[in-house]
Amino acid sequence: MGTGKSSVGRILEKQTGFHRFDTDEMVSSKLKMSIQEIFSKYGEEKFRAAETEALQSLTGKESAIIVTGGGVVTKAKNTDLLKRLGTVVWLDADHATLRARFSDAQCGFKAGRAEIIKALLPQVEDDAWFFDTELLLLAERSGLRIHEVPVDWVDDPDSRVDLVATAMADLRGVLRLGAALGSGSLPLGDLRARLGRGQPALGGAVPVGLGGQLLRFAGIGVLSTALYLVLYLLLRGPLGAQPANLLALLATAIGNTWANRAITFGVQGSRGALRQHVRALVLFGLGLALTGGSLAALHAVVPDPSWSAELLVLIAANLVASSLRFVLLHAWVFAGRRDAGRWH
Repeated sequence: MGTGKSSVGRILEKQTGFHRFDTDEMVSSKLKMSIQEIFSKYGEEKFRAAETEALQSLTGKESAIIVTGGGVVTKAKNTDLLKRLGTVVWLDADHATLRARFSDAQCGFKAGRAEIIKALLPQVEDDAWFFDTELLLLAERSGLRIHEVPVDWVDDPDSRVDLVATAMADLRGVLRLGAALGSGSLPLGDLRARLGRGQPALGGAVPVGLGGQLLRFAGIGVLSTALYLVLYLLLRGPLGAQPANLLALLATAIGNTWANRAITFGVQGSRGALRQHVRALVLFGLGLALTGGSLAALHAVVPDPSWSAELLVLIAANLVASSLRFVLLHAWVFAGRRDAGRWH
C-alpha cells in the first residue's frame, strides 16, 4: 500500500505513449461500483474473480502498461497471467516512506474540508503541540490525500517554547499513537468507509494490524495454555502422559482456532470456515507432534519424571508450537481474509 503504483503507471503512460490499463479501474467500471463497495457488498472473493477476468482480457495487448493492486499476486493464477503478459515490476518502499508521506506536521497552517475535520477530530486526543501531527497521521491512515505547499518561514529568536517539555510530550504522543495503531484501537476502517477513501476492513470491526494480531494472539494463547495445563493435570493420573496430552490439546485447539478466527484475524461468517478449520487440523497435528515428541524425549531420558518436569517440557514445546502456529495462521489458514486496505 502506498508505494506509488498508480502514480508510476500514469507517469510511464505519459512518457512512453503506451496505453495504461488499471485492473482496479477495470473491475470498478465493469461492476459499476467502487472497490470499497465491491468489498463491502460481495467480499474479497468476488473482487479477486473480477480481477482475474480483467487480467485475462488483457491477453494479447502489446505496448501496454498494466497497473494492478498489491493483492493480485495472492492468487497463483494471477501471477501466471502476469508473467505471460510481459515483464513484471514490483515497487517497494521502506517503512518510513509508507508510514508518513508529509514532511512537516507542526509548522505552518492546516486546511481541510469541514466534514473531514469533524470526522477526524473525535479521534484526536492531544490538545497541545502534538495535536496537528496526530490529526495528519489519522488523515493519512484513513486514506486521505495530504498536499503540502512550501512557504518561507522566519524563525522568532525570542521564542519561549520549552523545547525539552515539548519534545517529551511529542515522544509520548508518538508512543501513544503507535500503540493505538498497533493494537488496532483506532477505527480506521470506519473512517475510510465514511470518508470514501481506501478499502474498509474485511470481516467486521476487528482490525488486523500485525501488532494488534500479535497482542490478541498472545492473550488467547495464554488462556489456552493455562486451560491446556489444567486439563493435562486432571487427565494425567487416570490416562497417562500421552493420552492426557492428546485430549487436552484437542480440547483447547478447537476453542483456540475459533477465538483466533473471530478475534485475532477478525474473520466473521461461515465463508471459508470449513477450509480454515481443516487447515487448522494440520496445525493441531504439528502441535501434537511437538508436545508428544517432547514428552517422549523426556521419558526416554528420565524414566519416571515428575509431573512438574513434564509441565516445564510441555510449556516449552507449546511456546515453539505457538510461534509456528501464529505464522501459519497469518500466512496460510486465514490468508486472503486480512485487511483489504493492505493491497492497493
